[in-house]
Amino acid sequence: LVERGKAPDEPLSPLDCRLDIPTEWRFVLLRPTQGEGLSGDAELSVFGTNGSDEEAISQQLREELRLRMVPAMARGDFQAFSESLYAFGHRSGLLFSKEQGGPYNGPTLQGLVELAHQLGVQGIAQSSWGPTLFAVVRNHVTAVEFERAMIDRKSTRLNSSH
Repeated sequence: LVERGKAPDEPLSPLDCRLDIPTEWRFVLLRPTQGEGLSGDAELSVFGTNGSDEEAISQQLREELRLRMVPAMARGDFQAFSESLYAFGHRSGLLFSKEQGGPYNGPTLQGLVELAHQLGVQGIAQSSWGPTLFAVVRNHVTAVEFERAMIDRKSTRLNSSH
């Protein structure tokens, strides 16, 4: 579902378009055991405090969505969709880099994004303020392999740091 954006006087954001995700694609959720995102009053206090870059980044996000992500999804172009998903997620995180310490909510999430890329998964983004990330992979087999590799690599990193 792609919404147009909610105006202050609208109860709901108007629907721009609805596309079906190709049935073979899978989304893998990555959630560290520690860390939290913002919610409630703390979250509301951050919106609208990002200065002059906010409108420029918002325009870039609209262009990414309309010119690249939606057309890639409509074509079922996994690679183009993955690249666009990452670009959108990274750029949207930049709106809140002051609060998060970068495009992701802390070094743990940044490390997981980098690890996913090392494992060949390009399409990864943060869900809201995190700490959950989501990654798109081509199919069920790839999802299982990616999950195992993330667990193995993350365990190796943790064990080697002690």
